[in-house]
Amino acid sequence: MDSDWKKATVGWSFDGASVMLGSQNGAAAKLKAMIKGYCAAIHGVAHVEQLGNADAFKEVDYYEEWKEIMQEVYNYYHKSGKKRHGLEAIGRELLEDVLKLSGSHGIRWAAAQLRTIRALITDLPSIAVDLEKTAKSEVCF
Repeated sequence: MDSDWKKATVGWSFDGASVMLGSQNGAAAKLKAMIKGYCAAIHGVAHVEQLGNADAFKEVDYYEEWKEIMQEVYNYYHKSGKKRHGLEAIGRELLEDVLKLSGSHGIRWAAAQLRTIRALITDLPSIAVDLEKTAKSEVCF
């Protein structure tokens, strides 16, 4: 007996990866084989929009440089709880709310990119003081 989803399904929306939309062995092809009747598999609208955003960002001066800097800052603090704790302590001293830094790797949704930019801009005073303090402590004995 067919389950309800097999009768009710009329289509899917996936990202464009071949593992999803592949005509031979993709998820869409496998699901279509399980359905009785017509089903449409389309490239997700939000994913297509994000790919367009990513192409547009490439046209912005300094975007790649910003992305690399953001990733370096993220890696520096993300990989060390001690460094993150130190940044938060400096933020409290400066009466700043330190936001959660995130990486800039891979395809990022526009909302995630906005949060990443906002976190870097908001945290920049605390980051600058923390890095200055770290540099001075490494030079001075």
